[in-house]
Amino acid sequence: MEKILPVKEGSKYPLCIGGKRACPLEDCGSVPGYEDLLKTLSNPKHSEYESMLSWVGDKFDPKHFGCKEVIFDDPDKQ
Repeated sequence: MEKILPVKEGSKYPLCIGGKRACPLEDCGSVPGYEDLLKTLSNPKHSEYESMLSWVGDKFDPKHFGCKEVIFDDPDKQ
C-alpha cells in the first residue's frame, strides 16, 4: 500500500487503481515459466517462437494491464 485515498461515493471497493503488465497465463509454469514465455515471444527467431505464439494466441499483449479487469475475491465467500 502506498497511500489511502478518499472514498468516492458510489464506488465499489476494493478498487484497483493501477498495475503493470499482464499476469502469468494459466499453465505457463508460474513466474519462471512466464518469464521464459516472454523471452521466447520477444525473439521471432527463437526455435519455439511460433509454437508459443500459437499457444497464447495472436492477440496476447504482455504489456496490457486493465484496472477494470482485476477481480478481487470476497474472503467472506470462501
